Amino acid sequence: LAKEDTGQLLETRYENMRQTVNQIWKMVQFNEDTIDHWRLMLEGLYEELYNVNLTLYNTRDIMRAHEEHNKFGDDYVELCRTIYNLNEEKDLIKQRIASIVDLIA
Repeated sequence: LAKEDTGQLLETRYENMRQTVNQIWKMVQFNEDTIDHWRLMLEGLYEELYNVNLTLYNTRDIMRAHEEHNKFGDDYVELCRTIYNLNEEKDLIKQRIASIVDLIA
């Protein structure tokens, strides 16, 4: 198989596997324990997301203060890196939330 065909085949297999897992998941009867488990996981993830957003907003405020005073030195660069890393962390948390929601929806 050509490289493109192999990639397409793997994508198709992955999608089929994902659909099968979703179908099996939907057939499982929810009980109180599983509902509590997913609720607690989602609550924890939402709390993480809240904390990351709060840190992100505070960091952006500090960055704006640097911009107002034309301070674009090492501290400013570090703030930019921090914002980049916080956005990466935020995206990962949102992906985890979406994965759980996809499973239980």
